[in-house]
Amino acid sequence: MSIKAITICILMSGILFAQDLTLEAPDGTSVTIHRDEYGVPHIFAESETGVFFGQGYAVAEDRLVQLEFNRRGAEGRLSEVLGSNYLAWDRYRRTIGYTQAEKQAQFDQLSVELQELMESYSAGINAYLDVLAADPYLTPLEFALLGIDMEPWTVFSTFSVMYYMTWDFGAFGGTELDRLWELQNYGQEWFDANRPINDPSAPTTIEGGEAAVPQTWTYSGITVRNEVIEEYIAHREHLEELRESAGLPGKFGSFAVLATPEKSASGNVMLLGCPQMGTPQEDTPQINNEVELMCPTMHVGGMAIAGIPGLIIGHTEHHGWTMTSGLSDNNDIYIDSTSDATGSQYWYNDEWHDVEAITDTIQLQFGAVDIFTHYRTVHGPVMASDLENHQLFTLKLTFWQQEYRTMEFYYINWKASSLEQFEQAAADNFVIGFNMHYADNEQNIKYWHMGLYQDRTDGVDPRLPHKGDGSEEWGGLIPFEELPQADGTQQDYFANWNNKPVSWWDNGDNVPWVGDHRVRLMYE
Repeated sequence: MSIKAITICILMSGILFAQDLTLEAPDGTSVTIHRDEYGVPHIFAESETGVFFGQGYAVAEDRLVQLEFNRRGAEGRLSEVLGSNYLAWDRYRRTIGYTQAEKQAQFDQLSVELQELMESYSAGINAYLDVLAADPYLTPLEFALLGIDMEPWTVFSTFSVMYYMTWDFGAFGGTELDRLWELQNYGQEWFDANRPINDPSAPTTIEGGEAAVPQTWTYSGITVRNEVIEEYIAHREHLEELRESAGLPGKFGSFAVLATPEKSASGNVMLLGCPQMGTPQEDTPQINNEVELMCPTMHVGGMAIAGIPGLIIGHTEHHGWTMTSGLSDNNDIYIDSTSDATGSQYWYNDEWHDVEAITDTIQLQFGAVDIFTHYRTVHGPVMASDLENHQLFTLKLTFWQQEYRTMEFYYINWKASSLEQFEQAAADNFVIGFNMHYADNEQNIKYWHMGLYQDRTDGVDPRLPHKGDGSEEWGGLIPFEELPQADGTQQDYFANWNNKPVSWWDNGDNVPWVGDHRVRLMYE
């Protein structure tokens, strides 16, 4: 049974009950959840602890099923309730996921304020679970149909959902084997014509940029059997089918516009944010939910995601911001060579290294278990292999074990009172691949193509795999100030629909910007 086979009914208690709900937060302060005529929660609290406690309570009240499946999908725990058909998904999520020790280490890196925020949010969700324990008739029907006894929410539940959303909407590339198959089967001439590293005709958000700097690209010449690549692609497609059937977030795609006062009929800066995130489905709740948070230290409203505290897109009393997925290449496939067909060791920097093995236990239905071992090399998780030919295909990401830093950006952003504070927070902490759009009440607008991207000084053709022996390691990451960015002094409007940021910015292996683009509809 898939979750989409079940009608999802989200209880919007604010529609059923007109009165405000007042709660006591863990720090003893008062929290009020007021719902407007649409059921949207507006949360007013005497402290930050209170306001995030209230947000956790409200999202659990509205979206408990979505919370549970966001967590299960992110942690690789769908088979336990949906059956062994989802085992491939669970194994995939465990493969690219972090160990509990790694999650703890990342949590420990957060500021004390953010740690407390996440704990308050978790406490709010659990406070609503206590309500259900006292009155089981309020429990959503899906839990009974699927035999789910929802566990308490923890800060690590939030971490898991955050990782999932980060990878799903801000990680791109990793298709170098697809491109290698094309090169091997169609030849270099076809490859360069149809998969260009830079197409100067592709429309850009920043106008008038310079041409891309000419560069000589190299490839090691490693070949991979066609049938191995085809099997890997088929497995990826199967994972996408499982994701969709489970009703999990997956489809990116958003557009945004910024306008200066000179371009605006109102005489003020304007920001339009349209996070599409897939076509609306009758049997699947929207990925996002709307909320307003107000306490003495912050006032922010906009778009939240069930399982993650705070706002992802929205506005304060000073500024507004929105994002579109960036599509720039921030992860690469490495081909590591093993010593033999067991795959237990790989060659790196002139010596053999043991492949790291991580064993997980995946709970299945009716008490069964799947004991699953996945692997890592120095480059990252092993995504596939051809052990007969002594090859491991590993995934290296620019933001590996750094996703938590983006939460620091958001926390500062919710309180920022200047463009400079917003930008510095992003420069210090924003690690995933997005276009960021900003407008404030001082009539500033600015656009950035944000994230961590390798500087390609390694010279390896960005469309093709890296050789894992240590000879093709990344040179470094592009400094924030060198990423594509421009403000209202440089052009009077910016429009982005996941298109190319500026003329000199290259494609990666995913080659997203070739020829014309839907963003022209917005230009026109």
